[in-house]
Amino acid sequence: MIAVRYFGFGLCAFSVLILIYEIIKYVERHTLNLITLRQAWQNRNVGGQTSSSGSSADSSLPGFLGDLATLLLNMPLLSVVVLLGVFLLFITRHNDRAR
Repeated sequence: MIAVRYFGFGLCAFSVLILIYEIIKYVERHTLNLITLRQAWQNRNVGGQTSSSGSSADSSLPGFLGDLATLLLNMPLLSVVVLLGVFLLFITRHNDRAR
């Protein structure tokens, strides 16, 4: 459980870096256009290979699952990282009153 807690702390620290990036981008462009999970996934560069922008992760999912995948992929990356980090910290919290 301690590894999950540290991973949650790491995600919260990473969200601060994302926030700084978004603020710098806002100051330069004067428009608030948050990076989405889909954009972050498509812009990754793993092993020097460029990702294909034509492929979509939710295109093969039918009905409700496709709609859910579209909703999740279009969420701002900052909110996804913050919510996941806080959730991990919440489920691994210590309950000192029980002792």
